[in-house]
Amino acid sequence: MDNQQIFSTHTNKTYLANDLQTIVKGDADCDFDGEFIVFDVETTGLNAKHDRITEIAAHKINCGKIVDEFSMLVNPGIAIPQHIERLTGITNEMVKNAETIDEVLPDFIDFCTDSVMVGYNINFLMAFIKQSVARLGITYNPSTVDILSLSRAILPDLEKHNLKTLCGFFDIELKENLSLPENNRMQVKVFFQLCQIMREHGITNVADINSLIDNVK
Repeated sequence: MDNQQIFSTHTNKTYLANDLQTIVKGDADCDFDGEFIVFDVETTGLNAKHDRITEIAAHKINCGKIVDEFSMLVNPGIAIPQHIERLTGITNEMVKNAETIDEVLPDFIDFCTDSVMVGYNINFLMAFIKQSVARLGITYNPSTVDILSLSRAILPDLEKHNLKTLCGFFDIELKENLSLPENNRMQVKVFFQLCQIMREHGITNVADINSLIDNVK
C-alpha cells in the first residue's frame, strides 16, 4: 500500500465533499485511542419504520484494542421474510425465544455508554436504533463515524469500498460465511487501518475527520 497516493487528486471532488460532510455526525472530541463502539445489525428488511432488528453485534474498542463485546439475537415481533432468512442466515425459528428489542436495547445502550458509534453505512444502522429507542421513549443521540464514507474519502482510487475489498486492500484475512459478530470484528480491523492512515497524515482526533477534504489537493 502506497500511502503517498491516498490523498491523490480525485476527479469527482464534489462527490467526495458531499461524502465527507457525513463521515462524522455529532460533537465528539476524542483521539483515536479513545473509546468507540463498532457495531452492526441484521434486520427483517431495509425500511427502519416498518422492519425490525433481528441481531446486534458490537465491539467496544479502547487504545486500539477490543476490550468488550456485545452480541444478541433479537425477536423482531414480526415474521422474517424467506429471502431475508436466506440472506442473513437468521430464521424465525432461531429468534422465536430470543428477547425482544424492548428488552435488548436498554442493555445495548448501557454497553455503549457515551462512546462514539462506528459502523459501515452508519445512517442505515442508526435509523433502526433510533426507531427502536423512539418506540421506548428513550433519548439516544450519540456521535457517529461512517466507515463507508471515511473509506471513500481517504481511499478514493479504490473501485469498490465494500468490506471484502477493504480487507483485501489491508491484507486482512476475510473468511466466507462469517457470523455477524465475526464480520463485525473485520470491520473493527478495517477501522483501525483507516485510523492509522489518518494518523500518518496528521489527523488524530474525531473532531478533525470532517476536515479531511483539505488534504485532497
